This record gives sequence, structure tokens and C-alpha cells, in this order.
Amino acid sequence: RAQEAAAAAPTEQPPAPETAAQAQDAQIISASALRLLRKEDSVYPTRALQQLISGWVELEFTVATDGSVQDIVVTNAEPKRLFESSAMAALRRYRYAPVIRNGEPVPQRARMRMRYTAQDTQ
Repeated sequence: RAQEAAAAAPTEQPPAPETAAQAQDAQIISASALRLLRKEDSVYPTRALQQLISGWVELEFTVATDGSVQDIVVTNAEPKRLFESSAMAALRRYRYAPVIRNGEPVPQRARMRMRYTAQDTQ
């Protein structure tokens, strides 16, 4: 079935080369630099699955001091207004190990790209 062949997987783009000072100023890191404790698959939108539409969503979010995901913002998507809700709903259920600085958990902004790939299995 096409639904079983459809997949949504977060993939992080490699971070651009930057100095430690730039990274500290930006305070947004690649989600691949975080330790993922729980991942939830996103639901492939029915219309996209029926029409075999693939795409991606770029998201920024905060890993809170308890490891929960908060303040999710879609920064880009292709195609627009198709996968964003699904990606945000899945990301809300992710859990990360809290970021520790100077012995204390601190909130950390991060970014990721979640890809959606539809495949026709017939």
C-alpha cells in the first residue's frame, strides 16, 4: 500500500561553518547536535499521499529545560501549506535530553528539516 511506503523523516542539513562566537550569538543549533530521546512519526497528509506529493518542512523550536519541545515555528516549506501541520504535531511529541551549560539545564533553540517522501508501490 502507498500509505505504508510513505515516510516522513527528520533530516538535518549540515550546519554552515561558523565560529564559536557566531554560534553563541545565534543560539540556534542543528537538531542533530541534540540527543533525541523520543521521536514520533508524523502523519502523512491524505491529499499528499493520494497525489503522491513529496516535500519538506523546515522548523525552528526550543528544547525546554525538561526536554520538551516548545515554540515551534515553520521557517520554510515545499510545497507550502501541505505538510506544516503534520510536521508541527509530530515535533510537539519529540523529547530531547536537556541541554546542560555550567551544570544547569538551559533552553536551547534548534532547527531541523522534516522530509516527506511518497512512493507509488503499484
